[in-house]
Parts: sequence; structure tokens; C-alpha cells
Amino acid sequence: MAVVGAKAVPPTLLSLCLQAVAAHLTAEVAGAGRSGGRGAHFDGFVQEHEEEEEEDGGHLAPEQVAEALPWELLHQLASSLPPFALELLHHGAHARCCSSTSLKDRFGEADGNRRGTKRSRCEDFNTAWQALFESRWPLLDNTGHDDLVTVDWQQQYWEKHLQECLDEAAEAALLPSFRGRIGELSMSDKIMSSVYLSENIAQQYSRLSYHWTILGSYARCLRFQNVLCTAEVCDMLQHSRLETLVFVRVISELEVNGVCLLLSCHAKTLLSLEFIHCQLYPAAMDKVCSSLCQPGSQNYKIQSFSIKSSRIVESKSLTTSAGLLNFLSYAKSLQLLSFNDAKMQPSFAKMIIHTLLESSSGLQTLDLSENNVGSHKNLFFFDICLLDPNNLSFIACRLAFYCRQKFYKFLISTEVKYILELLDCS
Repeated sequence: MAVVGAKAVPPTLLSLCLQAVAAHLTAEVAGAGRSGGRGAHFDGFVQEHEEEEEEDGGHLAPEQVAEALPWELLHQLASSLPPFALELLHHGAHARCCSSTSLKDRFGEADGNRRGTKRSRCEDFNTAWQALFESRWPLLDNTGHDDLVTVDWQQQYWEKHLQECLDEAAEAALLPSFRGRIGELSMSDKIMSSVYLSENIAQQYSRLSYHWTILGSYARCLRFQNVLCTAEVCDMLQHSRLETLVFVRVISELEVNGVCLLLSCHAKTLLSLEFIHCQLYPAAMDKVCSSLCQPGSQNYKIQSFSIKSSRIVESKSLTTSAGLLNFLSYAKSLQLLSFNDAKMQPSFAKMIIHTLLESSSGLQTLDLSENNVGSHKNLFFFDICLLDPNNLSFIACRLAFYCRQKFYKFLISTEVKYILELLDCS
């Protein structure tokens, strides 16, 4: 007797309703803002969406969906939405369950700044955002996240998305045939399909400037190619709260000026700064360090400052950046300083160390690797722990370097002159 195959379970009325709502939200978010995007923040996007809903009473606003569905169904719905649709639903849920009703105030804020009476209901969207992140970037290593700290996957998703948009825009802007404004560049179909899951998307919603207008508040850590160091890009990032900036191949004066604009705009929030494959001669370095200082004070918030595989001293000049030395003197929050492969000479290294010692810095790590700072030429690690001068009058230094394929370590806790003599030894 033939075995009868199992019949497919027909969809329930509830599942069909949820599918219909998901399809509605997905289609609506792809067509929202047809009037041109009046708002400077995501609030404008939401406002236009709501105005269109009022014009057509047959449509549901995200707030109405969040209000009508119990949390279990809302969570189920969220797991089936593309990113932009989930973004609207997420803010609709926050408007319902959080004490503050301003989307603008909550958009892109850290978790601690958006607490409400039903905060847990809002936070449960984090699972949906994590699923979207891991689906789009399955090979990305996320092992660096601290298990004891809750990851804001919404912020992580949009920050990674914005970085991809910047990288794609940089590739296009570097082409000799490029003419026009960087903000007007359209994102690829691959990027657009990842966030909309719709083929009928108006062209203005694929522009780089549009994505930064509604999502820029999520950016915390960004990497910029030299071609992106412009006043136009700086203006696009005005609503971001950048904490980490990485600049690549900054060489010309025009590019340095663009870097300085970005640094000046984010000096209050910036904690980490890195330059890779750049040319920062003393005049350029003076501008950079001046931009890091908060207006009206000599207070620097930078905790990590790195220059890697770059040139900071002109080959035929012994001039040192006065701005850099001033920065090192007053950067009391600085914990890590790296001049890895910065074409540094011994005299420059000695000046850096003297400045750090005189400033009573709280520096924990100084990396002078891959520099010609002594006879061993391959000094690759120099770790300085500046101890409390009120309690201890010496400095603990650890030097490690390769010499004739042997590894040596020195722990020095005497006078500073021995450190400097090591740099001069032959």
C-alpha cells in the first residue's frame, strides 16, 4: 500500500494577516517620503509617512500597528521585516512604550538615554536587529563584543550599513570620470535591496545624502578614504556623534583641511583617532592637533591616537610639530599613543618621551614599532606606564626588541636617562 505524503499545513488566518501587514509596511517604507524629504532627521521621514497615511485612510501607520498588536505578535512581525520597515516599526513601538514621545530625541541615542516605563518591550527588537545583521554580514567576526554588555544591534546594523555606503561612494568618487557631488551618488542595487527588499524604489532614496540624513545619528565609528575628506561630507555627518575616526591616504593640503573640518565638528565626542598611509608633515600635524582641541580650552578627550605606516617628518628637515607636542602635553585622557612605522628618527622619539614625562600623562601604551629609533632598528614595542607622580618618582618601562633573532625584555624602574641612553646606544 502506497504511503500517502503528508499534506502541507495551510496557513492560519493570523499568519496571513501578519504577512499582509509586513507586506504593507515593506511597500510603504519603499515609497515613503515622496514629497522630497523635508525633515533633517528621521523625524522628517516619519512625519511624511504619517501625513501620507492621513491622506489615505486605508493605510496603517507603524504606531497603529504597534498599538494594536500584543508584544508576542509584534515580535513575530518584526522578525519578517526588512531593515527600513523594522526601523519604522521600532520607532512606532518606542512612541507607544517609552515616556518620551520625540523620535528625534531617541533616534541613535545610547540605550541608557531611552529608558521608559515599558523599556523591555522596546528592547526586544534587539533580537530582530541581530538577525538582520548576521544575515547580511554572516562572516563578520563579532567575538570582540563583551558578553557582559548588551550590544545595540540596531546601532551596529546601521553603522555598518553607512560604512558600506561610504566605501562604495569613495570607489565611485576616485574614478577619473567622476564629476559632481558625493552626496548625490546612488548606492548599488545590492545595498538597496538589503535594506528595502523592494524593486520599486525612487532614485532619491538611493542617494548617499538621503541615507545619512535619516540614519546618520547611528554612526559612532567610521573609516574615511581621502576622497571623502570634504566639507560636503562633513555637512552630511553633522548629526552624528562620532567616537572613532580612521583616515586612509590623506596627503594633500585639501584633504588635510577636510580632515580638520571633521575633527572640529566632533571634538567633543571623539575618543579615538587613527591615520593609515598618510603624509602628515609638521604643518599638517599642527592643523590636525589644533582641530582636536575643544573650542575655548586646551581640553582633549582623545584616549587613543595612532599614526601607522605614515610619514610625519620631512626627510631633509628636523622640524617637529609644535601642535603635536602641545597635544601630548595636555591630552590627559590619552591612554594609547602609536607611531608604528612613522619613519621616526631617534631625536623625534626622545622628544616625544620627554614631552610625555613632563606632562604627567596617564598614558598606558606607547608603540614606536618599526621605526629607526636606535641601533637595533627593529624596536617593535615600547610600553610605558606613567605612574602617579605623587606616589612614585620613577617610570616603569618595558622594552622588547628583536636582535639577531633573539628576544629580549628589559624592565627598567630607575631614572629616565637610562631610557634615553638605550635610544642612543650603538
